[in-house]
Amino acid sequence: MNLPKNLLSVRTLAAAAMAAFIPASLGAPAPPVGIGLSSLYSFTNAATPAASLVQGTNGNFYGTTTGLGSGTNFLGAVFMLTPSGVFSNLVLFNGTNGSDPAAPLFLAADGDFYGTTAKGGTGNQGTIFKMSHSGGLTLLANFHGTNGANPM
Repeated sequence: MNLPKNLLSVRTLAAAAMAAFIPASLGAPAPPVGIGLSSLYSFTNAATPAASLVQGTNGNFYGTTTGLGSGTNFLGAVFMLTPSGVFSNLVLFNGTNGSDPAAPLFLAADGDFYGTTAKGGTGNQGTIFKMSHSGGLTLLANFHGTNGANPM
């Protein structure tokens, strides 16, 4: 069967990822020959990445954590990771601007990222935010219960 090259790539990466997390004794597929996984960055500061990474238009990867050990409030962060493994915190949530961003970021057609926090904001029931590639954060909405709460 001839599969489109991009579909074949996704299947190849998926098989390699499954092999990294599922023991062979439980039926994990063997990684394709020549495909290996390596760690770009290890979270050693009590941060808990809770969602998938999103690749920005600049080639870097962006993600969120629900806690951050090096921050003073442990309320979560948005981070950037270069393809070579250089890590940078872009936003540290402080409660006022949200906390516990557990959902993946969304890269919109305008080139900015959009995301949510499950807690924090003026109603302490979550926020919707917009963020530039450099980490400029704009709050778009605060949840208060009557307009929704705790988006994931």
